[in-house]
Amino acid sequence: MAQLYGRAVYEDLETFLEHKPLDMVMIGSPSGLHAEQGIAAARHGLHVLVEKPIDVTTATVDLLIRNASELR
Repeated sequence: MAQLYGRAVYEDLETFLEHKPLDMVMIGSPSGLHAEQGIAAARHGLHVLVEKPIDVTTATVDLLIRNASELR
């Protein structure tokens, strides 16, 4: 599909997050990955929108919020 529409394909999250210009991401992966991927995006200085639930434990949710808040 990417080739059909002339779009890039990314083999891993880190490479995707380094794409420019990129200023925000929407995370819709399995719930247990939301915080991990959101933290990675926040560390790249990106705005993060996560579908519900934010993650599967409150500890990882708090970690995501803390990482995102530190980068403001």
